[in-house]
Amino acid sequence: MPKSLHSPRLEKIALELGYISIYWAWIEDVIDELVTTLAPLQEGHVADAITGNADMKQKIQMVKALAFLKRKEHPGWYDSVVGNLNTIDNDLRTRRNSYIHSMWKVPRGRLTRQKKIVRISKPQAFKEPELATRELKPIKIKETRQLCQDLIAATKLAVCQLAFAMDFEWWSSRDIPFEQSHLWTKPLVRRKRSPTKPSPPHQSLRL
Repeated sequence: MPKSLHSPRLEKIALELGYISIYWAWIEDVIDELVTTLAPLQEGHVADAITGNADMKQKIQMVKALAFLKRKEHPGWYDSVVGNLNTIDNDLRTRRNSYIHSMWKVPRGRLTRQKKIVRISKPQAFKEPELATRELKPIKIKETRQLCQDLIAATKLAVCQLAFAMDFEWWSSRDIPFEQSHLWTKPLVRRKRSPTKPSPPHQSLRL
């Protein structure tokens, strides 16, 4: 087997970027299912033709609008859906993009993210404005792993929201609000734990 051409630090970030991509795809798949369920759309070609031709922001807006139609009957579920979508759109999506679309370097053995920006700033009074087009930021691996954990948490919550939406009538007939539905839906997203060592984020979601 040929020796790796990459430094150990670059290999580590490459692994984490791969996990970020995987977890983001999982979130997007659950959001596709929410669109399909809430619309509702015929599963298969019909649903895929619609969700497959919309970007993440568009699909988030679709789910918000469709969930809004259920807010009176299921206010707790609606608030949870909107809150999770806002986290995904305003926080996780931005963080994910900053990792996936940046250039990674290891100057002097230090993992660094290089991002292209356009920023005109005036650092001090009485000085000329300065134009910045690149941002260099040292990154620690634990920061990428935190993003992975946050992506997993959002996916778990979205799965529970989807499970509730798949049969609103069943929950309503038993007077079970979304806030209590986790007693039934939690087994869908079991967390694998060890009594002596916490599970790494990449082993914490089983779908």
